[in-house]
Amino acid sequence: MAIPQPPYPPQGMNTPYPNLSTPPPGYAPNAPQGYYPPPPGYYPAPPKKSNKRVWWIVGGVAGSILVLVIVGIVLLVTTILHAVGPARDETVAYFDAVKAHDWTRAYDQLSASVRATTKPADLQATWTRREQADGPIDQFNVTNTNVNNTNGKVTATVTGTLIYTGGATNPKIVTLVKEDGNWKLSRLP
Repeated sequence: MAIPQPPYPPQGMNTPYPNLSTPPPGYAPNAPQGYYPPPPGYYPAPPKKSNKRVWWIVGGVAGSILVLVIVGIVLLVTTILHAVGPARDETVAYFDAVKAHDWTRAYDQLSASVRATTKPADLQATWTRREQADGPIDQFNVTNTNVNNTNGKVTATVTGTLIYTGGATNPKIVTLVKEDGNWKLSRLP
């Protein structure tokens, strides 16, 4: 029994194996050895098309989603800063006024209820005692700001550290209330 030599006939075809001693019809003398033309009715699969269009669409959708996420983050951060920034700035302005010994400006940063029970001279006396104990104020570092809106009453809490020039520090929690569209300290820090 002879072992058939490649190429094998396609499966499902019951044709005898060609005689290798004589060249088959359509034989090309410069073709590689053992080359036979495809059988009649055989059509090779079309070459695969590149999926460049699909990749452009996928890339465009992914790029659009990325842009939307970035815009969303920017809007969120901007909204948060607009909500908490003014409360933080008013608190820092109060401590800057105290640092500059501008008691009238510090008094103006207080809410109406606190101003009703306090005078600029009271602020001056309080902060003079603190400066005698710890030294002059160097700065106020804000560590956290929280704004709340409950039934139309807008309040804020600013947490930070008051730093004196002598190196002493004093943690502060400052509460503010919104009056006539402006943030005011609702109690003395």
